[in-house]
Amino acid sequence: MPKLRAYGADATLKIARETSYGVMPSSGWRSLDFRSTDLSAMQPLGEDPLLGRGRNAQDPWRGLVTDEGQIDVPIDLRGTGFWLTALFGLPVTSNVAARGSITFAANPAAGQTITLNGVVWTFVTGTPGALQTQIQATVTQTIDQLVTNLNASANPEISKCTYSRPASTQRLEIVFDTAGPSGNAFTIAASHASPSGPRLTGGGHEHLWQSGADEIPSHTIEIGHPKLTTPVFFRHLGTMAESIEFELGQDGPANARLQLVAQGEER
Repeated sequence: MPKLRAYGADATLKIARETSYGVMPSSGWRSLDFRSTDLSAMQPLGEDPLLGRGRNAQDPWRGLVTDEGQIDVPIDLRGTGFWLTALFGLPVTSNVAARGSITFAANPAAGQTITLNGVVWTFVTGTPGALQTQIQATVTQTIDQLVTNLNASANPEISKCTYSRPASTQRLEIVFDTAGPSGNAFTIAASHASPSGPRLTGGGHEHLWQSGADEIPSHTIEIGHPKLTTPVFFRHLGTMAESIEFELGQDGPANARLQLVAQGEER
């Protein structure tokens, strides 16, 4: 049902990176969360101290139109990246491989197993088969033999990862060969050892922002009130981020406040 008054809960924020300063993009729009904003255009009136016309004040003069303000946003996984890009420029992005581990407290016994993405691998005392490792004299020697067997395995699930034992540990290290989030679905388990978790973790995309960039992108920001009887949208072209500040406490949500300045506002 259309509303006669605008409510903050109904407000929307859309943002798109500009390819040319002050030119509204035709694509690439994102809806982001925000808590409040006072970004708006204003034109102040200046007092004219003209003498010789008596005590009555003269008509004021119009100052420069400015479009600036602050916006409070949550520090979240996705939206924060857009604001950091507005501050520091485009990041250097690289893919990160998922990884995990299985730690052995003691040398495995015959019949004990580890399970890698549904494939059961068994420790034996005799001659090992295709999905088996022969138990050695010490736990570190057994893990080293396990590493050799796993890396040489032709099983399509086992061969998705690279295996190693870090020096001075009793841990099987598992790294997914394809960098990115896909490796997070690779499952690990053990009958008498301790996996780092039910799946590999940490696979994804790493974004690195650095200060001092030569070029800082501008954005078009649109703040909308779509549920009014006559919907109203305020579009700010050529928006640049000047600064960011945030406070981190022991409890409560993490928020940031940005100072913005834009080329102008369109209603």
